Amino acid sequence: MTDFIATPVAPDMLFATLLKWLPAQPAGTSARPAPAPRAPAAARRPPEGLRGRLEAIEGLDLAYGLHALSGDLVTYTELLRQFAQRHGGEAQAAASGDAAGEALRRMAHTVKGAAATLGLTRVRDAASALESAVRLGKKASTLASLRQSLRLEMESLAAAVETLPAVAASGSPATTTPSAVRMNPETASRLGMTKPFGNPW
Repeated sequence: MTDFIATPVAPDMLFATLLKWLPAQPAGTSARPAPAPRAPAAARRPPEGLRGRLEAIEGLDLAYGLHALSGDLVTYTELLRQFAQRHGGEAQAAASGDAAGEALRRMAHTVKGAAATLGLTRVRDAASALESAVRLGKKASTLASLRQSLRLEMESLAAAVETLPAVAASGSPATTTPSAVRMNPETASRLGMTKPFGNPW
């Protein structure tokens, strides 16, 4: 197989490419059992107004972010919280000069990929600009400006996410910890999480 799929990976594009190259199912053989269905959508109903509040966040492409999660608004909201918690400190450290060289480039690359998967266009662009500047060996003043830009975008996102209501599995507002969020391993990997939280789909 020789082909190319751009990142962040869109599930439908991945499956279409695999189907193009995988051999057809031999006649007379049984297909692998279908995976167990996820919980009914009603069990994960978001609170009233959540979608509108997400759509109001600047630099957030909600439609794109939900595409990778099959439209699961509850999980998407919790992933935003996890993203802000996991990468906010990294952006702060980068702005203060604690990270430099290859370590800084890797950090920016990780943030860029996770932000792109969630549809966080402004954070993605800021991280991408910083990554490129480090790779090209730009001068210190340029890097300092780009470090601050990424920090400001992350702080703006964190402030917006902080105002969103937590959602329990029953659909009523409640305090939900990151461990309660379920995601498939592919999405977890694209978000820079080496281990998916909770039980995989």
